[in-house]
Amino acid sequence: MADHHAQWIGVRWVIKQLPFSLMVVLVIVGIVSTFEPILNGWVFGQLVKIDFHNMGTVGRYVLMATGAYFVTYVSLYLYLRIKQRVVRILNQALKTVYFTTSMAEAGTKVTEVSDTINQVTSVGKQIEQDYFVALMDMFQEIIGVIVVVIFIVKINAILSLIYVLISALSLLPSHFGRNRLAKNSEKWSAANAALVLNMKDLFQGRADILNFKAWTAFFARFRQHLTKEEQDYERLNDFQYSMQFISWMFAIASFLFPMFIGLWFMAQGWFGVTTSIIVTLTMTADSVIGGVRRLSGYQSQIVGTSQLRALPIVKAFAAPIADEKPVTLAEPESVKGHLTIKNLTVVRDQHLILDAVNLNLKPDAKILVTGPSGVGKSTLLKAITGQLTAQGTVLFNNKPLHAGDFVLVSQSVWLFSGTLRDNVTLYQEYSDEAVLRVLQVVGLDKELGTGILDFEIVDNGSNLSGGQAQRIGIARGLLRQSPVFLLDEISASLDQENADKIHKLIYALPVTVIEVAHHYNAELAQAFGVETYELVDHTLQLKK
Repeated sequence: MADHHAQWIGVRWVIKQLPFSLMVVLVIVGIVSTFEPILNGWVFGQLVKIDFHNMGTVGRYVLMATGAYFVTYVSLYLYLRIKQRVVRILNQALKTVYFTTSMAEAGTKVTEVSDTINQVTSVGKQIEQDYFVALMDMFQEIIGVIVVVIFIVKINAILSLIYVLISALSLLPSHFGRNRLAKNSEKWSAANAALVLNMKDLFQGRADILNFKAWTAFFARFRQHLTKEEQDYERLNDFQYSMQFISWMFAIASFLFPMFIGLWFMAQGWFGVTTSIIVTLTMTADSVIGGVRRLSGYQSQIVGTSQLRALPIVKAFAAPIADEKPVTLAEPESVKGHLTIKNLTVVRDQHLILDAVNLNLKPDAKILVTGPSGVGKSTLLKAITGQLTAQGTVLFNNKPLHAGDFVLVSQSVWLFSGTLRDNVTLYQEYSDEAVLRVLQVVGLDKELGTGILDFEIVDNGSNLSGGQAQRIGIARGLLRQSPVFLLDEISASLDQENADKIHKLIYALPVTVIEVAHHYNAELAQAFGVETYELVDHTLQLKK
């Protein structure tokens, strides 16, 4: 694993990326852009005391209001443009950091590179929206609250304090319900993530699911995840609607009560309260609480990105395959039988692929089918398993071959998110003793340590080696005592050493093996008595 010092994307990092002159302009424009609540309060406050018979006074009032609104909205426009530029600068800096750190961790395979690029893109977009943009909006909101508070305190300190304190009541529902809302949201997020992951496993691992007749177990899990996600989402919505209603009631109260108190003060002649002051404060003070409420939302967004902003993301690399001699399968022994293939013919798009292929294999026979790419080796396995239409017959013990008789292991074994136990049993009923037995046969008990059955597999086995993934596929077949193993280029993505170890394991198993391969170790195959065939002119020919 590569050693990197994690870089934290925080406020200090953001400031370092921005030119000083840009930050100065941002502050100035940000202050002016927050004047709208103050203007609204001033405009409506002046209306109650202006002399509309004096057209000169009315004209000056209109010009002043128009000019003030113009300056405010021009500043708001400029702030939005500057904010856009700031976010663009931060995005460029983020992608530079992310790509340079991720390059050291990403694999070289096309899929690994693609996954890294997609991850960088998706994470970068989330940081942009929930951190950079939220941080800018939060900055503007803080300035706006400070400016408004200074304004209303200068108008009438006593009444302003009452407005702010009573208006703060509207924050009580969100304050006391925040923890419960967060818990409900976390529950739904976790349930939704589990459902998405389950559906991904179903789609991408469907070949293995159907091959091992595990669809019923997997569909039952899908229904459980779906029900849990729906229930948690409904619970979250119900609580949100309740909180929203209560907040509305408190907001109405926090708007009306201070106004009534102000009218009472004015009636008593206290604190110099006038109609103009009441109107101005009523129109202005509410923006303080609205700003605080929005700040709380921005804070939640920012906190939600805390894990994403710790860079880089480091992948776990699996240990190499242990150099152990394969353990022979003791008990229970696989059901043995003859595998007979008669006149197997495949025609696709009016082109002959396989022409009358015949094989008669005794129990535990091992054969290797070679030939260049595109001659029909994988087609042969698909025809044997019934995955494509073919003429001829495939019999096991004089009965049609069915899914329980064979296991198909390809070069890419799909591993489901969950424990090693679940990946071997595929959520079907098998004892832990039986699972441990087959894991011992494939040598995984020596490599994954104690608590092997509860070993967590993530991201299609990204925490395992290619050889370990292959052996899990083999363990699935052994657990079900499948007497026939069909292997499709299983060593294509392995180095020679690990490929030889996998083949030594397979050749020692008491099962019938048909393997198709482009590259193979002829000496190893010969040592284990593997018969080698070559697919030539659409049929099989035994190599001498």
